[in-house]
Amino acid sequence: MKIIFKILIYLLFLSSYLYSKDTLAVISTKDFYLITKDSLQFDIYLSKNSDDWNAFANSTLQLYFLDTMFVADSSDFIFDYKTNTSDLPIFTSTGNQIPIDSYLIEPKVFKNRFSITIIGPEKYDDCQKLSLGQTIKLGTFSIKSKSKKNLPNYLKWLEPIYWYQAVVYKRDTDSLINNSIPFYYKNDNISMDDGKNLIVKYNIEHNPEEYFNFDNFWVIYTGQKIDSLGWSTKLEKDVNGYFIKRGVRTNIFEIEYSDLIGTWVANDPKYNPDYVSKGYSKTGHIYNPFYDTVYYRGGEYCYSLWANMNRKDGTTYDTLLASKC
Repeated sequence: MKIIFKILIYLLFLSSYLYSKDTLAVISTKDFYLITKDSLQFDIYLSKNSDDWNAFANSTLQLYFLDTMFVADSSDFIFDYKTNTSDLPIFTSTGNQIPIDSYLIEPKVFKNRFSITIIGPEKYDDCQKLSLGQTIKLGTFSIKSKSKKNLPNYLKWLEPIYWYQAVVYKRDTDSLINNSIPFYYKNDNISMDDGKNLIVKYNIEHNPEEYFNFDNFWVIYTGQKIDSLGWSTKLEKDVNGYFIKRGVRTNIFEIEYSDLIGTWVANDPKYNPDYVSKGYSKTGHIYNPFYDTVYYRGGEYCYSLWANMNRKDGTTYDTLLASKC
């Protein structure tokens, strides 16, 4: 009986040893924002989770839209790294040169996947060093549809992870077997995920739901039959653009808005590019000033401000934000 018990304990220990995973690093994608309905922006971070490495060398990261009905390819999509958003020293030269003491970030679009290749220095001494628990930003990236498609705002890591994703580090010394046989040499590229006990975790952190928040609309008479108009938002999201209508009060209860004085719609005679939304902003935007010349002094002119908004299903609608007389 004691022998059987010892065997069971040994098997449990062996199973735990074989299947335990040591997470060396965490790659996190967060801060997803639909800047406009056809433009998505997000950030990617690298966190050090183990003392088994400290010099980040290079990486291949691949994502795709969760919506399987959505087709993406390089003919319609632009995938970019936003300059000066990485904590890594970035290689700025063009051409086919390989960075010596900095990093090259190359986003590319393939069929239904968005790939990021980060090429680092050749030597350990030139690589970015991280301390245990430290997180660095690899960069801010944007996806834009050239045909103005409404983009989903939910990305996922392409799987299987071991096949499509890679994070690599370098050693500062040779790794020896039995203190004599080199297993890795200094400056070798070593994958953090060996497909067995060493892994990298890949997280997707989506933002809590945010909603458009209008602030103020103002109309100021400046003289000479000219009105100055402007408006502001507190949080701007899901807006395509704005338009303003002018009306005349016909009686105490009725206003007839008959004249369009400015719009974001490009093919309209009253089109003004400054009426187009400035894009997503946590702190909103100010749109100012716009001028309108009225017909008569002393008339009670009124203005209504409208926004063209996006629904989650990709359709749009117009909504009245404010009126001023």
